[in-house]
Amino acid sequence: MGLYQRLTAGTTGLAYLGDLTGAARGWRRKCGAVGGYLGGSLMLSQEDWTRAELTEFYNLNVGCRLVETVYGMGAWEGYVEEMRLIQDGAEMAISLKPAVFHNRVTAVYSVGPTRANTGWAENTSSSDEFGECNVIKTLGGAVAAAAVGERDKMLIEGGWPRSRITGGDAREGEERVKPDELRVAVAGYWETLLWRYMETTTTAAASSVLGTLIAASEFVVSKRIETNADSVSADADPVPRRIGDLVKEMVLLGDTSGHVWQGGVYGGRGFVYEEAPTDWTYQLMGEHLLDRAGGEAVLELVEPGFLLYNPAAATGWAKAGTATDWDDPRMRYVDTVEFMEGREGGELRMGYLGVEPGAEIIARRIQRGVQR
Repeated sequence: MGLYQRLTAGTTGLAYLGDLTGAARGWRRKCGAVGGYLGGSLMLSQEDWTRAELTEFYNLNVGCRLVETVYGMGAWEGYVEEMRLIQDGAEMAISLKPAVFHNRVTAVYSVGPTRANTGWAENTSSSDEFGECNVIKTLGGAVAAAAVGERDKMLIEGGWPRSRITGGDAREGEERVKPDELRVAVAGYWETLLWRYMETTTTAAASSVLGTLIAASEFVVSKRIETNADSVSADADPVPRRIGDLVKEMVLLGDTSGHVWQGGVYGGRGFVYEEAPTDWTYQLMGEHLLDRAGGEAVLELVEPGFLLYNPAAATGWAKAGTATDWDDPRMRYVDTVEFMEGREGGELRMGYLGVEPGAEIIARRIQRGVQR
């Protein structure tokens, strides 16, 4: 597990020279058929690092890129979105969530029956370092000068990611025996699609609209967008919409034939949009997840958006006249996977389309380094 500089500084420079794998306690991360690499978390402890090392990590690494590799292959990629440092019972937090961090702001307000906006104001030094995070503030009944003042206040307050004391029960003179903790929350680059807005409406084929939306992102690039010729409209006028919200809507629309489509941001921050598969990819054999050839799956490398075949399911078989694996009651479409590191190697939790997440847990029994 490697930690790299923020993307605004390039893609190769390391932010932390060592391998975080051994120190990253409780590592877990989630992926979705809609979204791709989503969120994750880990904890760093004073039992492994010194207080000075934990404090330095907290001060320097918000926004840095985290990459997990397994057997030399990318398994997950995202950035440090938020950290909480707990020392002597006091808690401090720093975050890149748009609610508290925004370096480009505009305010929308009423002028009689019409709406006006202040225009954008930007902290360019911050956006050069962390990327451009936009927020639109909606005001009711404000005059132009008040709207500009509110916009500028928001930019001052949120223009840089700031460390804030968020809680704690430390008292002067108390002895603290609990080691320091640094709780790190990471987000996939899908989340940065919420950092920018569309302000015009685009109507075209679904695949074309998605290409336009992704091109407006700062960090996400189009990797593979399969053709979906259905006409759709990404409506962002007169009300601006976040790019991520529009992309999610477009993916969930599927197509006019009733097929499920999936789309998300994966390795290299590449956006992939495709029709969900019609043949099964993995099969469930007791506590084991196997591929079509019968080999045991590497759980860290399992990505969502596949059909899971359970030959032991007591649900009968496909009805006469049906055509694809989707019609077989022994199949389930897996739309979320969550990998959790553990003492015995880890486990994979799979969520099914139409079923509450966590319906199935596969515990990996094979230790690292043993050939599957």
